[in-house]
Amino acid sequence: MPSQAFTIPFDPDRGPTRLPPKQIRVTLTPVRRVNLSVLRQLGVQGHVEDRNSAINLLNVFIQANPRTQYPSLYGRNTVFASNGEKNKTSIAPLEMWMGIFQSVRPTLRSIVINVDVQTGVVVPEESLPSFCQRYLKVTRLTQLTNHQLQSLRMFLHGVKITVRIHGRPERAVRIKDVVRDVGNREFEKKMPGNQVRTLTVAAHFRELHNIVIVPGSLGVKVGQHELFPVDLCRTVNELYKNKLPGEFTTEVLRSMPNNPERRLQKIERAWKDLEYKNSQFLQGGHIDFTPSPSPMRIVGRLLPSPLIDRSQPEKLKESGIWDVRHGKMLTPADRIDNWIFINCTNTTVVQNFIDELCDVLKARGLALSPPRYHHVDPHAIETKLNTEVRHSRPKLIVALLPDPAPELYVTVKRFGDVEHGIATQCIRWTRKLNNSNNRNQYMNNLILKINTRLGGINFVPQSIAMTELRRVPTMILGGDVSHPAPGSTLPSVAALVSSTDPFACQYVASVNVQASRVEIIQDLEAMVEAAIQRFVDRNGVAPVRCVYFRDGVSEGQFTTVLEEERAAFARALKRFPSYAKRLPSFAFIVCGKKHHIRFFPDPRDADTKGNRNFPAGFIGDRDIGHPMYNDFYLQSQKGLQGTSRPCHYTVLANGTNWTMDMIQQITFSLCHCYSRATKSVKIPAPVYYADLVCARAKFHYDGHVDFEDDISLSSDDPNYATKQYEYYREHFDQVHANFHNSAFSMYFV
Repeated sequence: MPSQAFTIPFDPDRGPTRLPPKQIRVTLTPVRRVNLSVLRQLGVQGHVEDRNSAINLLNVFIQANPRTQYPSLYGRNTVFASNGEKNKTSIAPLEMWMGIFQSVRPTLRSIVINVDVQTGVVVPEESLPSFCQRYLKVTRLTQLTNHQLQSLRMFLHGVKITVRIHGRPERAVRIKDVVRDVGNREFEKKMPGNQVRTLTVAAHFRELHNIVIVPGSLGVKVGQHELFPVDLCRTVNELYKNKLPGEFTTEVLRSMPNNPERRLQKIERAWKDLEYKNSQFLQGGHIDFTPSPSPMRIVGRLLPSPLIDRSQPEKLKESGIWDVRHGKMLTPADRIDNWIFINCTNTTVVQNFIDELCDVLKARGLALSPPRYHHVDPHAIETKLNTEVRHSRPKLIVALLPDPAPELYVTVKRFGDVEHGIATQCIRWTRKLNNSNNRNQYMNNLILKINTRLGGINFVPQSIAMTELRRVPTMILGGDVSHPAPGSTLPSVAALVSSTDPFACQYVASVNVQASRVEIIQDLEAMVEAAIQRFVDRNGVAPVRCVYFRDGVSEGQFTTVLEEERAAFARALKRFPSYAKRLPSFAFIVCGKKHHIRFFPDPRDADTKGNRNFPAGFIGDRDIGHPMYNDFYLQSQKGLQGTSRPCHYTVLANGTNWTMDMIQQITFSLCHCYSRATKSVKIPAPVYYADLVCARAKFHYDGHVDFEDDISLSSDDPNYATKQYEYYREHFDQVHANFHNSAFSMYFV
């Protein structure tokens, strides 16, 4: 079927467009059309469960052919071919394989296929000692430092290996832990007559298998308690599922096409390789499958950017970007008379740095006195901070730290956020900061955080959408749940942030731990109650509208999350006398970031000042919308690298009576409220803030929690998970009460 271009004017049924968006053309390359008769042939009668089953079955059919054409690895909806593109060197010992993502999706008018390219990180098959040596860049595994051992434990956790012992069938198991000097480990072996004998792993292998384990050999733990020397193990060809080290992540990003045009070319080549028309599985299922030979084309819209109000309204000269280096903050924080500067590095230019920082602070409108300066040994930083607090409680602590220094960073942040309620700003000293020519932009970025943490407002977007938010008391909320890494004993972390000012630029936060991998925010009722009370304390009136942006919810969880979390809102609101007769209007909007829809502009519509993506503000909401939900795609940030991924917004509830056009413009305006960036960001500021609050949860654990031991879930106790959750909750502290005051509440930026 030939591709078609649909010119989509604004739909008057959606209400008046307050800021008429420009109509522009877009090519949505990953989406392909499928004959609607497929659903009828599958016997679907229209029920939600039937439709979902039909879509799942179609996904099985379309993915079957490429999985059997050649040896491959595959994750969810993605096939990584062993004869495809490989890069075997840049992230050694892992490899990068290019994969093809394919997924069937329903739209209002048709069934489409979303096709995209993706990089897969793969574990190659090789001896485990060689794999470990290449990762650590060492030639021996017998004298590893504690840091190297911990790094290897995290890297290997969950990796599948085969254990090869002569005379025994080879079997595949997953690594639970890495141990030093495995041969010297002792265990109790049951003997005939119910006797128990204590012997070492080395003695066991020598007696039973005639295998000599060299003293000091590294070993791996598998299953509940089995130990094997690494010399007997080989890795298995599989996708690597753990979190990648930072330098590996950078290399994976570099492997992807660096602009939309090149990604489009890769997708079109991948499309040809799929060969749906020759699929024996589709033919055998008698499925009439006629996808379009070329990308689907639609026409989208470009929303106008809001003005940015600092010392005066500023029209953006470039899509989604403005400059903070000129002019003052909209609302500078109160005068900083009492603050300290702690230096834990060996740099000799620190006084020049402090002087320049003070000059830039004053240029941005903040009044201040010079800080008290202390050069401190890193091991004594907590002692020095406690002394300062006892003698003269500072309003701000600026800490200059070596790079890297993760332990020092956690110490400073816990000291300020949890123990004393003092604003902190950490600076990682790198070589770039030795040169004063490189410091001006960096310092201006620091001041964005400092001013916000001390109660100031850096800037406010101005638009008709923001005027609508201020028309009646409106509270904007952002919710998120972050889950631990695979194999971790840590619980999940839930966060809720809520606005306290008419501009939706100042927020307070609530955070707590909850049962691992539970997506519902379990303490939401208490969090909402606290949010309403803080709004009332700040404004003297309860909000008339609540707009809740929720992150991290998959489509299969929409109904459950909506029902349970909306009920939690209702229970919390009913505790306020203001809502005795009528609850506030409520909107529930899910933000989806993990998807494969990409937009590819025609040359005339591309942003020539970026890397040929769309300018910030592109909306795609026609011909690709979900048949059951009101949804839209918004690319709110300027594309600087690769192909921009728009955020997918699904409106699950809209009691505000706003049109979809107004919801889109409000969402886009909120992407300009993120206080630590002078550019529009990819998701609304409250969602970003909720994500930051979750990420800072590690600062809330006290000294009893050892993150380096958080690696193994192996235990014979059936109540082990519950006990672990109770242990972590007991040692999780809330932020200091000082941060409940909205003037100093944004400690998390």
